[in-house]
Amino acid sequence: MDMEENRLFRNTNNRDESACKQSMDEKINELKLMLKEVEIENSSGNSLENIVIKLNNLEVSDSDVIDAIIDANRDREKVLNLLAIKCFENRVFDFVIPFLKQAYKINDRNTDTLYNLGYVLKVFGENDMAISYLEKIENPDSEVSELIDNIKNGSNEL
Repeated sequence: MDMEENRLFRNTNNRDESACKQSMDEKINELKLMLKEVEIENSSGNSLENIVIKLNNLEVSDSDVIDAIIDANRDREKVLNLLAIKCFENRVFDFVIPFLKQAYKINDRNTDTLYNLGYVLKVFGENDMAISYLEKIENPDSEVSELIDNIKNGSNEL
């Protein structure tokens, strides 16, 4: 390959890398917009479902979503919990624990996060860990107490 061909090849690669970066930036910006909508809509609307579809299709990763939430959302714990629940409901299980762990990292006393971790871990058969999170809930209501009792008694009821 002569010098001119080599230079042409490098320039082509640079254009491809630039287009790829721009495409990824566009995906992240679109993700941030959807996440802001989730924060406003709660669990209604299509944004939550669309994010789960993108996760399931591997168009975005859990770390992309978490980074976008940290950048774009004020109520990060709420959005992470809503996403974890929607992933769980849609059987996209690979992302449930990472989202709940991130919510827990932000606030290890959030009742919704603790309950959701306990519930999901119970479903996944991690009963001891489930109880450890559920018992951290300050002022547990009857639903929490019942779930703890079911786990301790070996019941499969949820």
